[in-house]
Amino acid sequence: MSGFDSKAFLSALAKGDLKAASALHAYGDESFAWRLGKANLAYHLGRAPEALRLLKELAEEGNQHPTIPFLEGAVHQSRGDWFDSVKAYRRATLLRPNWFRALEAMGCSLVNLKQFRGAVGVLRRARILGALSADGEFGLGIALIRNGDIDTAVPHLHGALRLAADPSLLFEQLSGVLVAASLGDALAADELMLLHRAIGKVFEDSICQRRHSRSNREKRRLKVAYITPNLRAHVLSPYIEPVLRLHDRRKVHVSVYAHVPEPDHVTKRLISMSDAWTFIHEMSDDAVADRIVADEIDILVHLMGYWENNRLPIIARKPAPIQVSYLCQSPTTGLSAVDYAIVDQWVDGDGGVTRMASETAVALNTGFQISSYDLAPPISEAPPMLTRGFPTFGSFKNPAKISDATLNLWAESLQILGTARLLVKGKGLDMPDARAAFRARFRNQGGPVDRLDFAGWVQSGSFLDVYNEVDVALDSTPFTGGRTTLDAIWMGVPVVTLIGSLPHGRYS
Repeated sequence: MSGFDSKAFLSALAKGDLKAASALHAYGDESFAWRLGKANLAYHLGRAPEALRLLKELAEEGNQHPTIPFLEGAVHQSRGDWFDSVKAYRRATLLRPNWFRALEAMGCSLVNLKQFRGAVGVLRRARILGALSADGEFGLGIALIRNGDIDTAVPHLHGALRLAADPSLLFEQLSGVLVAASLGDALAADELMLLHRAIGKVFEDSICQRRHSRSNREKRRLKVAYITPNLRAHVLSPYIEPVLRLHDRRKVHVSVYAHVPEPDHVTKRLISMSDAWTFIHEMSDDAVADRIVADEIDILVHLMGYWENNRLPIIARKPAPIQVSYLCQSPTTGLSAVDYAIVDQWVDGDGGVTRMASETAVALNTGFQISSYDLAPPISEAPPMLTRGFPTFGSFKNPAKISDATLNLWAESLQILGTARLLVKGKGLDMPDARAAFRARFRNQGGPVDRLDFAGWVQSGSFLDVYNEVDVALDSTPFTGGRTTLDAIWMGVPVVTLIGSLPHGRYS
């Protein structure tokens, strides 16, 4: 049997050529390098249990090579076992103290464990010893943000985008960071606004901005376009449907650029309310920007802010001369390419958006949004407490909005009203594990879990009926309810809320 060419094998793995790596490994000599390569190959082929078994065998034989725990850490990391990956990477660094790749990998796992202070120290040490990858720079930037050090984080985010093979993937992750920061209560209002502006600039700087067309529109209708995901049976649709329907078509031509991989009956109805409709979920950002320029759009309106599938990189390319943020569930886009943000006297009550947003705030005299309802189920003739003898509070919102501060307020309310119960319904809370986790969080805030009830998944046609089971709806903070608040009022249920400092704290 011929000798194992370890160098060529590792080179093939680094290039992602698993076929070549497998062929090279087929000719081996049962040496340590060959056996370690077998574990490495199993890891790259996605056979994690096999890889861990082979690495355990090598370690139990007394081998002290640092690659063994390093590879073990990589296997755990690929499975999302962040705690075990940190332990393995730490063993690797004990065997080889200045191995910056092991330190970098450990730091990224610490970020996923939300141990941000430790992650900053480890990743900074790794950066001194060698050049970080895109993942390392990104992890360091995120850890610094979570430690409240936004200014120091920005250069690392720039570095991550510069090194990334696909910057758009990092932008999706950054979008998730902004959404999580908005849902939580770790950052003050000014800090959250600054974070959005900083990340908006980071990403905008990485894009070669395109120029919009300057067509002569004197002899045609104004062309207004909307770009958004979720134009289907989704919470967004009832907000945008009246807008599309009520445009004066004698003066305005309405286009829609829809990121909707799975259109439904709602999508079909919305298509009928537009003059032009383009599905963009299979188009690149550049291709969509080119299409918008070719369509000679005058005003491009972006919906949804930084939430999933936001397609904000298209907006950053400035394909229309005037660009507007509307129904934005983010404090600001932070993009200089967005000219205006539509608000009202409540959303911008103290001028906070005007002062801090990158856009120019335009306040409507009435409200900044309108909505429609297809359903109007019967409303109970009397509050349920009159027959039950005790009040029932309710919350039917996205559990991601329910911060620890919210749970603390709810727990205090139930403690004060010793017979009151709390009914919770939300995405995922029909699963036992999710309910157990929610109970644990509620208990940690002093909440009486014996008076906590859950409603299971309700079909869309009857979801409003559940409001007949509650006396008062409790809002969340700092991210208040939107559609769920309207649902409660639609069903005659009063809502208790707190007024926050930013738009998402003032929806209710």
